[in-house]
Amino acid sequence: MSRSCRHRLGPAGLLVLAAATSGCGSPTPSARRPAPREDAPPPDYSLTAAEYRKLGLPVPARPWSAADMSQAAVVLDTLARRHPEQLPRYQSDVSGKVFARLTSADQLKTFRDRSVPIAKRLTQALDCEAAIKQVAESYMAAARARAVGDPELVEMLGTLLRLAVVISVLADEFRPTLNPKDPAYAEGADQLAQIRDELAATVAGSVLALEKSRLRPADLSRLVGHIQDTFPVLVPRLLPKARADTLKRLEALTRVPLLKGLQVNVRRLHEKLKQAAAKDRAP
Repeated sequence: MSRSCRHRLGPAGLLVLAAATSGCGSPTPSARRPAPREDAPPPDYSLTAAEYRKLGLPVPARPWSAADMSQAAVVLDTLARRHPEQLPRYQSDVSGKVFARLTSADQLKTFRDRSVPIAKRLTQALDCEAAIKQVAESYMAAARARAVGDPELVEMLGTLLRLAVVISVLADEFRPTLNPKDPAYAEGADQLAQIRDELAATVAGSVLALEKSRLRPADLSRLVGHIQDTFPVLVPRLLPKARADTLKRLEALTRVPLLKGLQVNVRRLHEKLKQAAAKDRAP
């Protein structure tokens, strides 16, 4: 696989996304969470699908390829610099379908097509990840300007979590194809190490969001849902120290009064991951 990760966000990038709604940078579990926001989300000044098409956004009626996502990232970056309030919004009557396409899991299915060589699929998935992270940066900047809100950031984080699942599975498939005698072995091994490091950052950033963000109840509920859907795949693939830290922080969250009903979900997730970790340690 002849490509570099140099254009992707570093491990701290997702932590920034996770903390964007709180201003908190410390990942240390707290006995208390910040109070939820009471202000209303920013008003919706987003555009119609036809107007986004005129700006160069791909057609939202079909799944987007990695190339489509890269094109969308460039278009939305330009828009965010000029008119951040015009970015597509979550469940908007005007632009909701465009935002849904941007964060849809449908476009990840192509990376599971085993008729395509694994090196090509992994490269395309990493290109898609780079594009989505560029889009996430545009939304982070817009959120700091109060042009978009927490719902959009939560869904961006959910998209990155789903893509991390795909990339982790692809990395497992790619690893056995590496030949130590191949001149490209060192590059491939370095690629896998970067994927592992960013996986740890993705998981840590998601837990930080759960610990520190001032999300409204509906947004927090969706964040917990994204974490429940993806952590059973992601956490077992962490190195032992990162896995133990994640379990410790989730266990601490089971004792924090998040919201009625959500504590139970976090507790169930923690127990499921703890049982998986115990199986890994079994002889």
